[in-house]
Amino acid sequence: MGKLGDCMDIIERFKKYVKFDTTSCDTIRPGKASTDRQYAFGREILVPELKELGADELEVNNYGVVRAVFKAAKEETLPRVALFVHMDTSPAAKGSDIDPRVIRYEGGDIDFGHGVVLHAEDYPQLKKSIGHQLIIPDGTTLLGGDDKAGMSAVMDFLSNLPGHRCQHRTLEIHFTTDEETGEDAKHVSMDKVKAKFGITVDGEDLEEINIETFNALAMDVEIKGFNIHPGNSKNRMINACQLAIEFDRSLPVFQRPEFTEGREGFVHLCNITASEEQAHMTYIVRDHDLAKAQFLAEIAEHSAKILNEKYGEGRVTVKVTDTYHNMIEKIRECPEAIKLITDAFDALHIPHEFVAVRGGTTGSQLSFMGLPTPNIGDGDFNPHGRMEYVDADQMAMTSKVLAKMFED
Repeated sequence: MGKLGDCMDIIERFKKYVKFDTTSCDTIRPGKASTDRQYAFGREILVPELKELGADELEVNNYGVVRAVFKAAKEETLPRVALFVHMDTSPAAKGSDIDPRVIRYEGGDIDFGHGVVLHAEDYPQLKKSIGHQLIIPDGTTLLGGDDKAGMSAVMDFLSNLPGHRCQHRTLEIHFTTDEETGEDAKHVSMDKVKAKFGITVDGEDLEEINIETFNALAMDVEIKGFNIHPGNSKNRMINACQLAIEFDRSLPVFQRPEFTEGREGFVHLCNITASEEQAHMTYIVRDHDLAKAQFLAEIAEHSAKILNEKYGEGRVTVKVTDTYHNMIEKIRECPEAIKLITDAFDALHIPHEFVAVRGGTTGSQLSFMGLPTPNIGDGDFNPHGRMEYVDADQMAMTSKVLAKMFED
């Protein structure tokens, strides 16, 4: 990747950001972000910094999304671009009282503290970080690099951009809320977005560019049983618990997440609540090929049909809904977005590859809202848990990639 030089400024910015708790939560508050602390971070940290940089337009919407516009310094002859980073961190692990520390990684295992050890043999990507500065938590919390590494890279880029402006291109920066709960694209004031395309800075390895995601379906299964005293239940009871088990066993066992990788799709049982009288199951279905995802859902619907024939009509009901689609369908329509990214990587001699995300991104939704939005990495690894770490050298290079993209 090449010598990066001193990256302490961006490290100090990152440490400042992660010490502010911005954990989101799964509870949806109509018309608002899920937690007040996200509003506080935007108001107390982001808005003052963006004012100091001289943003031409600066506003916070009802959902706490901070939008800043930096107009072109000269005649605007290049298409406007929108950058997206999210301020919330995952509720999957503790996100308060984060105590980040910086180490120089020379290989081997990493002892975070409090009995948390990352074993190098289980994480081959660590080899890329030998000789780099890593930022790690103390073993009691996540780190918050998802997405404060991306946020730090964007703010570092803006701070070092001459005059904090491109010469011939207007930049929009959107700091979103509730990305971790899948709500952030809905929170963006799309009527204010004037860009031709967007870029999210919310990946892991900087050398991986994401223009493709899963197609996602949600599947709700309702099961109605017939309960009777077990002492008198022969040929009469229909136990909803057992029927739920029978339904789940009818789905392809080896297309569960624990047996798949790469471009292989899956059907995943996320939750089940059950009694003898009724059961409710929630699944997610994922595949990069929409037809394959739909086929998995059709298998579930066929299973329900067979079980209803066996136990009585209406015992099993399957409801399938779209969540998001593979964004490549829309990004292909905007090759300019991909070229802007790859040209910057090539100019900086950074090796790169296109990697299909085994999940979704904010761009998955934005692309189908009319804004093609690929994703680049920022050096944050193992997010959402206590073994999260940020490769500070990669994070600093992300800032340099952005600078090269908008060097006009």
